[in-house]
Amino acid sequence: MNADERMHKNIIKMNDNKLIAEFMGWNIQNYNELPNNFWNTIREIDFDVDDGYRFHNSWDWLMPVVEKIYLLDAHIDFFRVINFEATYKRVVEFIKEYNKDED
Repeated sequence: MNADERMHKNIIKMNDNKLIAEFMGWNIQNYNELPNNFWNTIREIDFDVDDGYRFHNSWDWLMPVVEKIYLLDAHIDFFRVINFEATYKRVVEFIKEYNKDED
């Protein structure tokens, strides 16, 4: 993968992470403004240089989002295949559809 492809991939992940953070109700300019209750479950986090969010590479970050989605739609099935990347993509897809329905 060349530098342009990596940059494009990182931009997509940054946008998807922002989408997830907004879905979670966070109005965040940077990771220092994460809600206090978030730190109760996550003790030590190495923040990505790009945006500070770790939804794209941490089950600890992604599972609270999955739980919120289950509260909204108990029929959604994330675990046909237990795979982090597939779950992350499904979360992003769900939020995009959810946001379309809200508009």
